[in-house]
Amino acid sequence: MYIWNVFKTLIYLLFCSKKFSYSDPNEKGVSTELIPIELNLRKSLSNDKYECQKTDKGIIYTVKNGYGFSSVSSFNPECKFVSCIWKASNSFEYASKVILVSSDIGGLYKIFIHLFNGARNVYFKKIYSPWQRMDVNRNVRIPLNLYIAHSTYFYNVAKDKELKIFTPKTGFIFDSVIKWINSADTRWIVWKAGNINECSNKIEYYVDKTLEPNFGILMIYLLNGEKIKLINDNVNYIGNKWISVDLNVDIPVQISIKTTNDSFFYYNYLSGPLRVFDAKPGFVFNGLFKWYDRYKQNDIIWQTLIKEKFSRQVIVERIVGFKIHSNNIIIFHLDGTSTHLTQVDDGWSPFEPSTELDIDYKWTTIAYQYIKVQNIEYFIPNGSFLFKEVFKKGSSCTPDFIFWKAKNKWEYVKKVFIVPIGKKEKILVLLLLTNRLILFLKSDDSKWIQRPKDENAIYQLLSLGVDFNIPKRISKPIEEEQCRPLKHGMFNSKVSEPEFPFPKSVIEPEKLIALDISKMHRLKGYDIFYGENKVIFTAREPYLFSYVSNGSEILWRPKFIDEYPDKVIYKVVGGNHKIKVYFPDENRFNTTKNKPLMNFNPSEVEVSVVKTNKPDTEV
Repeated sequence: MYIWNVFKTLIYLLFCSKKFSYSDPNEKGVSTELIPIELNLRKSLSNDKYECQKTDKGIIYTVKNGYGFSSVSSFNPECKFVSCIWKASNSFEYASKVILVSSDIGGLYKIFIHLFNGARNVYFKKIYSPWQRMDVNRNVRIPLNLYIAHSTYFYNVAKDKELKIFTPKTGFIFDSVIKWINSADTRWIVWKAGNINECSNKIEYYVDKTLEPNFGILMIYLLNGEKIKLINDNVNYIGNKWISVDLNVDIPVQISIKTTNDSFFYYNYLSGPLRVFDAKPGFVFNGLFKWYDRYKQNDIIWQTLIKEKFSRQVIVERIVGFKIHSNNIIIFHLDGTSTHLTQVDDGWSPFEPSTELDIDYKWTTIAYQYIKVQNIEYFIPNGSFLFKEVFKKGSSCTPDFIFWKAKNKWEYVKKVFIVPIGKKEKILVLLLLTNRLILFLKSDDSKWIQRPKDENAIYQLLSLGVDFNIPKRISKPIEEEQCRPLKHGMFNSKVSEPEFPFPKSVIEPEKLIALDISKMHRLKGYDIFYGENKVIFTAREPYLFSYVSNGSEILWRPKFIDEYPDKVIYKVVGGNHKIKVYFPDENRFNTTKNKPLMNFNPSEVEVSVVKTNKPDTEV
């Protein structure tokens, strides 16, 4: 009996030992049956233990059934030295997949080790440096190679035409910008951070390919919130130096007049027969080229290094059909002047522009703009153009009717208006270079008759809505600007409108209205009366004038809180233009109780705008 009990015990122990020596194959992380493999990254061929798949910038190693990676190393089989990158501490940490990523952004490598238990280890290595495990709490500093314009395992690339936006992936930051083609070439350093706070989390790179050699701009956004702007006038040459520029200074760029599309630097659009180039915020023009090569001397139209002569707008007469002499150009300079160029033989020559105006030719040309606003017709010369003769073309039976023919430069006409008065009458207005007005009246089918000199003519014209301040520069239509999609915010320096520091008042803001004496329309809040050589602006109760201006020029503003006038008189005395500002006879708002009593005689504030005989002087 004893022997039988011992025998049963041995059978039971044998059965239990076999039962617990096997593990559930579905149990996560248990891999006692896996055969360990030591992976050497120098080997890139598949075998009976794992599959090896090559990608564009790396290799993917995947184990076959029954095997697991127990370590990852990189060594030459003929060398005794073994560089171990990762090693499992036990069979539960074996890996099922290893991904090696090699990058050409500057000798940077990355390894993703995927374990059977679902965990993942990531290691990285820079050239000539040992492998390191990535710390999720620290960013790895990597270089950005401008020649790599696609997303990688280290950063993403977004493209908008020629603009490229680089952003590092999680765990990385940019510490330098380089230009490097391959290991046999020199690595050119464009920019390098001094410390961790000077590293970048976004870099924008734009290349203008409309001109050769290509012009490039880099905007580097630092971790400390600062920005760095670099420019290069020849990005085609890898060794050309990048120059740091002030963020608040406009960048001078050069353009080809043959370009027909918008650029990162400017808007390009048609206005009638003209092609217009408008510089975008942050940029100005300092050179024009006929074609696309900046190194060809016969391709240069205009260049300047003088900042005052930089330009924000250029207009070009387009080639239409078989028209030969069509390349006339006007350049509007920052100092308010303009340069007119015309093509002569194979070159370009400046000229003093003057032209003849046929008032029946109501189309915009290179010489002038034709604009119609509220039934008033405007002929506004472009740039420095002036009208030396104004006429109405006759028929085959009648000669031309000449309104005005200048005898010298001072009699040139700088603006022409046709103003309707009533249903059948209209006035032709010629504004000479000396600001003298010449008027012609036409009624029904009668001929044009010159009106005698009238000192009050300007007030009549202003009351009819004539705008003497129509700008000479061409502007895009408002609806076209509103339809323009918003561009990326790179380099765009926001230009704020000028603010005038008016005193704070307890008078309700809606009771204060601004008075612009150059716009003599009856607007809400005040009336206009005309007297002998004067115009009277009277505010209706309960309104007051907050300030007085002539267009964008401030003529008067209050010196004390709540001192706002209710009447302004604009008159001409001895050729001088003056305004008088009158305060109300009583404090209608009763807001300054502690203010001493005022002398209720009209308080006079005089501003003189001297009318000269100099050209381009506006009233």
